[in-house]
Amino acid sequence: RENGNSPASSSTSPVPPTVLEPKSEEFNKLKERVLLLERVVLHTIGFELSVDHPYKFIVDRIKSMIQRKQIEFIDNDVATYSPNPNTNNKGKSSSSSNNSSSNSKNNNSAASNTASQSVRDRLMNEVVQYAMSFANDSFQTSLCIQFPADRISKACVFLGGQVAKTTADWPTVLEIADDIEGFASIC
Repeated sequence: RENGNSPASSSTSPVPPTVLEPKSEEFNKLKERVLLLERVVLHTIGFELSVDHPYKFIVDRIKSMIQRKQIEFIDNDVATYSPNPNTNNKGKSSSSSNNSSSNSKNNNSAASNTASQSVRDRLMNEVVQYAMSFANDSFQTSLCIQFPADRISKACVFLGGQVAKTTADWPTVLEIADDIEGFASIC
């Protein structure tokens, strides 16, 4: 052929899309075909369109991990951060020379507990926020019909923990040690 297209090469080259006029007969036939196939899909799945969401599992899973101290920040400076201006990053009072020994210990303990609670709150907020973002993004895919919501929530928690720069024994904590490959397919 003059244009260089042989029958073999024309079958492998992509066909340019055609523009259909909304009022054309071809458009109406295609529209009816799509509607028919939609009905076939609905009948095939038994009109079961409810989807469980991973959100309800995410917060409970992260709370449990934090309470059991199964997750922590990787960076020790972040983990020992204290919002109290009278304490340094290790929770020791820098202005306790005027206080008695017992008051100093109580203040250090209270400051340490406050700092510890602050770190747990920050850990909870960050991991939940990132995990929820991944859960939202998962609805742009077919994951919600491929996997149960609980498994998707595990993947979201894992990914949220990675972005928040945390560490944990993920296979054990998320109970996925027996199916790492299946878990990886969600991530």
